[in-house]
Amino acid sequence: MKISTLVFSVVLATAVLVFAPTTPASAQTTDCLSLATTDQQIACLTNLIAELTAQVNALTVQQTASNAQVSKAWCHDFNTNLGWAQSGSAEVGYLHTALEKEGISYAPDTGNTYYTGTSNAVIVFQGYYGIYQGGYVGPQTRAQLNVLYGCTPATTPYVLITTPNGGETLVSGQTYNITWRQYGLGNINIAASDPVTSGKYFIATVPASNTGYAWTVGNYTWVLNAIANTPTLPLGNNWQIEIYTGTNPDNVSVPHDYSNTTFSIVSAAVTPPPAPTVNLQVAGGYVGSPIPVQSGTVVDIRWTSTNATSCYAYANSVLMNNVVVDGVANNFQGQTSATISVQLRTDITYTVTCSNSAGQQASSGVSFHVTDAVQPPASIVGGGVESIGLYDPTTAVFYLKNTNTGGYSDTTFGYGSANAGWTPFAGDWNADSTDTVGLYDQ
Repeated sequence: MKISTLVFSVVLATAVLVFAPTTPASAQTTDCLSLATTDQQIACLTNLIAELTAQVNALTVQQTASNAQVSKAWCHDFNTNLGWAQSGSAEVGYLHTALEKEGISYAPDTGNTYYTGTSNAVIVFQGYYGIYQGGYVGPQTRAQLNVLYGCTPATTPYVLITTPNGGETLVSGQTYNITWRQYGLGNINIAASDPVTSGKYFIATVPASNTGYAWTVGNYTWVLNAIANTPTLPLGNNWQIEIYTGTNPDNVSVPHDYSNTTFSIVSAAVTPPPAPTVNLQVAGGYVGSPIPVQSGTVVDIRWTSTNATSCYAYANSVLMNNVVVDGVANNFQGQTSATISVQLRTDITYTVTCSNSAGQQASSGVSFHVTDAVQPPASIVGGGVESIGLYDPTTAVFYLKNTNTGGYSDTTFGYGSANAGWTPFAGDWNADSTDTVGLYDQ
């Protein structure tokens, strides 16, 4: 932290005011209302208020100094310059403790050793506070150590930011505590600054004694200096917190500090919605892959989904329009659960794809094989022996036997249109000595 301090002398009274029972008509009297005129009473009371205010301020400074010392878990007065020549002394050990409290590593040095690790750590400390970075603990470095950790009560007002102090990643919209150490200050102003664009944004004015402010990251009250006025601080990695007294954030002659290095403000991570699922089924207990059906068969395809905002049905990868069965329109597109009825004429695959609000998709499909789309195989011919067969006009399905024996059909297949009124025939249609079936539309 770079810090500028205002130095002044305060002479404190060692005793509170004592008022005698009989006093002249002045600020020393406690019975201002006994004076003759209203003007005398007002003047007396005004002087008395001023004297009491001075007493309160003096006691407040004393109490602040006392509280600052009580709040320190550890203190040490650094009265000796330190360098490699002092390696092994107890003072180096105290220096190591102070560096640890600053979060600065002095490795590989250990114990009371003052060697490369300690020297480099002192350089880092000096960089934090705007001191010449020589790696030697001289008067300026000792003065800063004493401001932070000295046991002797401070007499010079100061403020030091402790968080965010550089390197942090803050999430816009979340609460983060801006903290500081201070002595002898009343109210302080908090601002966010971007050293790259020179933008400054005023955040709040709070009592310095709070030593902390719960900041909703990105929020600010007004723009001090910026290229653009945005609702919240722009995202980026060049931000610093600045604490100052007075009305001018650029006046470094008054107690003033800012983060050692920059920190980042990032957007809140967006939790994606749950992935969608879809389950497509065929009503009626059909099984197989593909499912064998007779031409003209009407089947109900049903789907249900979870975590989906919309679902669409496709036939052989082509988006289906609303299907009309028996004059009834099946308005299903976009619905997350539906049943559609389709009449099957050819081999086909139906697929339902569902999506959620994040664009994630899930699909489920079913395929059908329409059996009358295939020419009857030669095995239906009984080697020159005529055999029986049946044709069901309601489903347009042939049931054929290869032998004139009882039992189930040897071959079953669909051909033509159901309920079309066509007449089934068998014959050698191409003079190859093989009979096959056919249909005649009268």
